[in-house]
Amino acid sequence: MVHLDVRALDRTYFISPPITSSHEASPNLFNLQWLEEQELIEGTATGRATAWFIRFHDENLVLRHYRRGGLPARFSEDRFLWTGLKKSRPWQELAVLSQLHALGLPVPTPISGRIQRTAASYTADIITRRIPGARSLADFIFEGNFRDTHDPTALDQVWCETGRVIRKFHSIGAHHADLNVRNILIDAQCKVWLIDWDRGRLNAGGAMQRRSLARLRRSLSREAGLEKMARHGWPLLMNAYSERL
Repeated sequence: MVHLDVRALDRTYFISPPITSSHEASPNLFNLQWLEEQELIEGTATGRATAWFIRFHDENLVLRHYRRGGLPARFSEDRFLWTGLKKSRPWQELAVLSQLHALGLPVPTPISGRIQRTAASYTADIITRRIPGARSLADFIFEGNFRDTHDPTALDQVWCETGRVIRKFHSIGAHHADLNVRNILIDAQCKVWLIDWDRGRLNAGGAMQRRSLARLRRSLSREAGLEKMARHGWPLLMNAYSERL
C-alpha cells in the first residue's frame, strides 16, 4: 500500500508521495498566474490536456490539468464526480506512479497533486518531474524519415526497446490506459519512458494488456507518415515484446 501525504485547505487538497521535497510540493506550483508572474513557465505541450513546463528551484517539472475525454467531455471538460479522496484521479495516478518508480521502471517522478472540490464534484491537477531532452515516439519516428540526418539503425533500436519496455510493465501487471505514440518518450540516450498514467492500474490481466497494445497500434495508423514507418517498425516492436526478459 502506497502512503501519500495530504494537506487540506478548506476543500482544496494537496497530495504528495514521500519522495517529494517540501519546495517541490509548493501550492504556488498549481497557480498559473503566479507561475507566469514569476516567469517560471518555459513552454507548453498540447493534446487532450495542456501541460505546462516549469522551471522551479533548478527542477524541471510538468503541470498537467485533468480533462475528460469522449462523451463525458460534452457535459463537463474538467469536472469529475467526487467519490472520495482515494478514488480521485490524481490520488490514483500518484499511487501508481509511486509504485512503478519504486520498482525502477521508466516513468516520470511523481511530485504532487491538487484537488479542488465542491460538494459533489472536483477539478484536479498533477505535477511530475520532466524527463530531460525527451521527445515523443511520434516525433522520433518522423525524424526517421530524414535518412541524411538520422541514423536509421537508431530508429530500429528504438522500436525494439519500446517493445521491451512495454513488456517490462506488462510483466508486473501494469496497464497504461492510453498507450499511444505521444505518451511514449525517447530521451537523448534513446531510453524509452511511459508518461501520463491517468487511469493506469496494476494487477491488470492479459486481455487488458492486449487492448493497450492495440491502442498503440491504432495511434500509429491515424497519421500517414507514422503508418508508413510502422509497417517496418511494428514487427520489430512486437518481436522484442515477445522476447524473454
